[in-house]
Amino acid sequence: MADDREGQFEELFKYYPAVVALLLRLRFDLEDARDLAQQAFLRVYERMDAYRGESRWSYLEKTTRRLAYNEIRDRHAAKRHGVSVPTDELVDLADEGAVAADAALESKESAERLWRAIEQLGESDQISIRLQLAGLTLEAIAGQLGITVSALKSRLNVARRRLRDLLGEEPEGLGGRDDR
Repeated sequence: MADDREGQFEELFKYYPAVVALLLRLRFDLEDARDLAQQAFLRVYERMDAYRGESRWSYLEKTTRRLAYNEIRDRHAAKRHGVSVPTDELVDLADEGAVAADAALESKESAERLWRAIEQLGESDQISIRLQLAGLTLEAIAGQLGITVSALKSRLNVARRRLRDLLGEEPEGLGGRDDR
């Protein structure tokens, strides 16, 4: 019976690359995906007596997804370790600090609005804008997309116009006529 259990586990372990790929699709980085895949196979091995030998991938996928969702939940629920400071040691915020905090919040909100608007663009426009925001040169972007620089400039111009319509203002950080 132990040989049968080992044989079944070896058959399941052939799905290791698929399990890692599933975890990558669930937005884990490669190192975390590999760690979670190992945990999933450890869990499967420990419970091999309950495995009936049917639906290999379904069984692995369910186990992996449960582990992944537990990991995601645990990460979100992890409490931050704050430092308690007695109130008599607190320093009043200066007006300058409050202004800087307001500006940072406004900048964050503007960036979030921009990203939401970008998500409303067509796929090719989204990719072009995201690569431009990543700091790539027009030549590099055109090369990656397999189009000419002229075609890219046209695409970016149309995308910026669409973003301007969506945002009701000129989008920041996307250049303009100067990248023609």
